[in-house]
Amino acid sequence: MKGIEIENDFEYKIAADQDMQYELGCLYNFGTGNKVNETRAFQLYKLAAEKGNIFAQNNLGFLYENGKGTKKDLEKATYWYRKSAENGNKLAQHNLEICNRN
Repeated sequence: MKGIEIENDFEYKIAADQDMQYELGCLYNFGTGNKVNETRAFQLYKLAAEKGNIFAQNNLGFLYENGKGTKKDLEKATYWYRKSAENGNKLAQHNLEICNRN
C-alpha cells in the first residue's frame, strides 16, 4: 500500500472506531502534529459523538457554541452538552450551565 491507498485504509479504520475518531478530532482541533483544521475536527467529533463518545459530545457542543468548523448554533451546542452531561461528563455539565446563561 502507498499514498492514497494508505490514506483510504486509515479513513476506513477510523470510520468504525469512536475513540479513534475523537482522538484524531483532537489532533485536528488543536493542531497537534498537523495544522489546525476545525472543519475536519468537527466532522470527526460528530462521528464519535453520534456513537456515544462523551468527550466528543462535549467538544462538538463547544464547536457549535463558538461557530468553529461549523455554523454557530446554540440549540445544537446545548443538545450536545446535555447529552454528554447526562452520560456523566462533568466538564459538559459546566459548559451546559455556561451556555444556558448566554
